Amino acid sequence: MNSSSFLLRTLLGLTFLPLALSAQERFLDLEFEPGAETMWTDTGSSTASDRTASKNLPTLELANRAKIMAHYEEATQFLDELAEDTLSRSVPPTQDAETGAELQRSDLTSTSLGTAGGFFSATLGVKGMQEKSEWDTLDTQGSASVEFAWRIPKKAFAGVLGLAGSYARQSRSNSAIGGEIDTWVAELYFGGKGYLEIPDTAIWGYAGVGVSLLYTEVEGGILSSPNATNRSSDFGVGVYAQLGLLLRLNRSQSIGIEYRGLFGTNTTFFNTDISVDYNQFNFVFLVAF
Repeated sequence: MNSSSFLLRTLLGLTFLPLALSAQERFLDLEFEPGAETMWTDTGSSTASDRTASKNLPTLELANRAKIMAHYEEATQFLDELAEDTLSRSVPPTQDAETGAELQRSDLTSTSLGTAGGFFSATLGVKGMQEKSEWDTLDTQGSASVEFAWRIPKKAFAGVLGLAGSYARQSRSNSAIGGEIDTWVAELYFGGKGYLEIPDTAIWGYAGVGVSLLYTEVEGGILSSPNATNRSSDFGVGVYAQLGLLLRLNRSQSIGIEYRGLFGTNTTFFNTDISVDYNQFNFVFLVAF
């Protein structure tokens, strides 16, 4: 190849270089419209059958797009159902399956009897005799009780059975006895309770009534015989009432205060009719079971 031919080709190449670059940029920036057919340039070597086949080629959209989207939607739906099932298994139910009542949440935003079959409670308190003049220095006594309440299914009511007692020791002198005097009371009671809950709080309460069977004993010294004691006891029957207000600590434990009163009793000590009616205030600890 001589130098003049090489120089001529070089000049022609430099002349068409900008046109080639412009065409390349237009080709790279070219965007096909969705559904547009692919364009083919007919050459001398292509046949009629080749041109017909080229027109039937798939467009830029995938030929199996519908099937792929259907499988994708099925997979998405399956994952959503799996997530809901996992969540329902991990989160405890918010309603009691038996009663339909809303169960208490861990944050104590609400209270509920829930699935509790009953309640055990213990109390400590102070008893004040209603007839203070008859009991004189023994009119204030320390008291305690234990109680079981069996809940009626699907109801906010329960049957109650309990055992209560009180004790006091004081100094007293009269015509019959003197010196240190002891008195103690054993009380077996049974009745019913109704429970009331305050929505969206951890506070609930109860009210109850029933019948009490009592055994009361008083013992003291004899003025005429310093080394001897004189004792008197009697059984009695009365009607009790109780009101309580509780704060729920968790799903099974509560604490609170209670008023309890006994009425209509009639007993005899040292040949004297004496009432053992009382008003009592207690601290309550309750456990659901």
